Amino acid sequence: MKMFPAPVLTDGIGGMDAMAGWTEHGGEAIFASRPRHRHGEGATQLIADMQNGDKAKPFTAQDIRFTTSEGALHALFPGRAQRSTTIRSLARGQGNGKIERVTPLGGGPLAFRQDGAGLHVDMPHNSHFVPTVRVDGRGLL
Repeated sequence: MKMFPAPVLTDGIGGMDAMAGWTEHGGEAIFASRPRHRHGEGATQLIADMQNGDKAKPFTAQDIRFTTSEGALHALFPGRAQRSTTIRSLARGQGNGKIERVTPLGGGPLAFRQDGAGLHVDMPHNSHFVPTVRVDGRGLL
């Protein structure tokens, strides 16, 4: 499963430094993780061939990718989530279980609400490489 295309690292060494710093907290969403039954949401389609990275469209705030690890669901926002973000595939009534807590990796709990339109999260303002939240609850995986 390819989650992020090569253009994420467009600024060379600076991009690699940002990614290395991100793994201090965000690594839990990548290392030893598994894909969720639904790998993500959003309009951006990835190009399968690694040599076509320069042709890929940039991610938008609506692009979200999912992994699971340590009994939790992780939502990664490669296009930089907006302050108020909705994860549509986690709408109430779609068999998504009971969400109990939403936490940015490396931070404290976030305000959230779940309704028929999705899981609405008040994202923190940060400059992490790829903003990522951990969603804990029953029946999410």
